[in-house]
Amino acid sequence: SELLCYEFFEEATLNADSVAMIYEWDFGDGTKERALETYHCYETAGIYIVELNIMDPMIGKTFVNEAIYELEIEEVLQPVIICPDTISMKADFLVKVEQGKWEKFQIGNYYIDYGDSVIIKNEKNTYSYKSDGFKELKILISGYDKSSESIVTKCFYKNVFVTSEVTSLAVQDKFLEELNYEGFNSDKINEHVPGEAYYSLEILNSPSSVLNDTNQLKEFTSRVIEIFDSSSSTYSYVLGKTNNPFDMIDEFRAAHKAGFINAIVKSIKNESFGFEGLGMVYDNESGEVNIVLNNIHFEFNGYQLDEKSKVELGTLIQYLSTNTNVRIEIGAHTDDVGNNRYNLKLSQKRATNVINYISLQGIEMTRLKAKGYGESQPLVPNNLPDGSDHPEGRAKNRRVTFKILSN
Repeated sequence: SELLCYEFFEEATLNADSVAMIYEWDFGDGTKERALETYHCYETAGIYIVELNIMDPMIGKTFVNEAIYELEIEEVLQPVIICPDTISMKADFLVKVEQGKWEKFQIGNYYIDYGDSVIIKNEKNTYSYKSDGFKELKILISGYDKSSESIVTKCFYKNVFVTSEVTSLAVQDKFLEELNYEGFNSDKINEHVPGEAYYSLEILNSPSSVLNDTNQLKEFTSRVIEIFDSSSSTYSYVLGKTNNPFDMIDEFRAAHKAGFINAIVKSIKNESFGFEGLGMVYDNESGEVNIVLNNIHFEFNGYQLDEKSKVELGTLIQYLSTNTNVRIEIGAHTDDVGNNRYNLKLSQKRATNVINYISLQGIEMTRLKAKGYGESQPLVPNNLPDGSDHPEGRAKNRRVTFKILSN
C-alpha cells in the first residue's frame, strides 16, 4: 500500500472579520472539498497542482486564490495496515498488519499501542476501548531491512475516534466526513507563508494589451497596472496591494457588479529583482551600471517598437510597478553606419518611443527619461582590426539600455 494521504490546512492568519467565506480545496486530481482543514488521499503517485480558493457566497465565485502548491507524491511502499477510523467502545476493534508489497523490509514482530496505555505484541485478536475520545494508534514494527542489511524498527500512526454509543453519533458523522482517509504518517502541507507575498485584485486577464481601451477597463483605467506573464503570454490588469486579501472584498464585489465576472484577488510573489533577468549588465567608463534589454528591435532606420519588443519590456514594467520609487533612463544606441547626426536623432526617437510605451502601461512619465546616444558609446568596435566590417559587433552596438537614476 502506498503512502498517498496528506493533511491540508491554511496556516496564514487571514482576518475575515464578519465576512462569511467558504474555503475550497482543489486537490488537482479532479476532486474538491470545502473545509479549512482536511485530509485527502491520492490513488496514484504523481505531481498534483493543489489550490486553496476562498469563495464569496454573496457573489457565488472565487474571491481569492489563496495558494497554489505543486505537490509531488513519490511511490512509498509500506506494510498494509487495516483498521477503521471510528469505533464504538462497545464494538470489537480489529487491527490487521500484513506484509503487502513492502519488499525491502521483512516484518518480524510488531507491537500495537492503542493509545490508552495498552500495548500488545503481535495482536491477532480484537480489542475493546474502555474510554471514548480521540486515540493515537501506533504500530511499531521490527524486522530485517534489506537496504541497510540490519534489524530496524519503524513506527506508523493513525488517529482513531472512539464513541461512547453503539450507534453513530452526529459528531462521529462529522468526523468521518472531515477525516476520511486510510493513510499513515500524514504530512502537513503549509500552503502560505505570510510576508512572502501580497494580494492584488485582478479585474481582467487578456491575451493582448487593453490598457488604453477605456470601454474594457471602464472606471478602473486610472488605477490599474498591467502585468505581462511571459509563461502564459497574457496580460493581467490588477489594482491595489495589501497583505490581507479581505481588505479588497468591497472592490472585488464592485468589480463583479461593473461586469468583470472573472475578477479575483490573487497572491503575488514579492520576489527580489535580478537585473540579469532583463539582459546583459555592463559598466561603462564612467562607472555607471547599464543593462542591455533583451530583444528590443526596430525596423531598419525606423523607431516603432514591434510586438515582440513590447513583450520583452514586460519584465522591466513589472519591476517598475513593484519598485515605485525607482527612476530610470532609457538609452538607445546605434552603430556607425550613416551620418552621426542622423543616428543621434534616430536613437532619441527610439528611446522616446520606449518610454512612451512604458508610460502607457501605468508608469508615471516623471520616473522615465529618454536619451539617444547615437554611435557615441559602442560596446565593441564596428570594424575589425584590419578595417573590414564587423557585423556581430555592429549588432551588439545597436541596442536599448536602461540605468537607474539617483533620486
